[in-house]
Amino acid sequence: MNEHQLMIGESTWGGRDETFCDAGWMVIEQLQVLALQRTKTAREAIKLMGKLAEKYGYGDSGEALAIVDPEEVWLFEICGPGPLWKPGSDKPGANWVARRIPDDCISVIANRARIGEIDWDDKENFMYSSNVKSFAEEQGWWKEGEPFVFHKLYNPQPYGSPYYQQRREWRAYNLLSPSVTLAEDAAEHYPLFQKPDKPVAPQDLM
Repeated sequence: MNEHQLMIGESTWGGRDETFCDAGWMVIEQLQVLALQRTKTAREAIKLMGKLAEKYGYGDSGEALAIVDPEEVWLFEICGPGPLWKPGSDKPGANWVARRIPDDCISVIANRARIGEIDWDDKENFMYSSNVKSFAEEQGWWKEGEPFVFHKLYNPQPYGSPYYQQRREWRAYNLLSPSVTLAEDAAEHYPLFQKPDKPVAPQDLM
């Protein structure tokens, strides 16, 4: 957290081998530090991290960041541009997307990509790199006209047992919104966000 109450929390999700890039200069820790040093809001942090990763290349595994300021909460997910990218390339050096979490909802990130279908026209609640769609198309993961679901395209097989992610996601939702019935072990992906039964206080998280 910095002096403006901008906070960042991290969760690794790995991703496809095709996105890894040894030539990228940026790793997730560097992006977080630079964002906390230079920005005041979640939106500013996302734009800065995206810009730096695209310019200098992202050389880390797939990562998720919960980015919070006193007014908004966002989920930012990023992975590399692939092994052929080199510094100075005219192509962006990272693939990333960010989704705003509604003010009255909670979200859970547990070591797998969580952002689903992107609404390209909703600039209030989505941000993304210019190449996130074209890269998936070049790799043969997606074709124009199909739904563009980020986690299915960029993190289709999370590492470890699916229970490693699913059970933690389910339990958090179960504790904070018990009125909503979710299958304990059957969901391919739980909702990205969900309204809790009552407002969540710091004491509840503790």
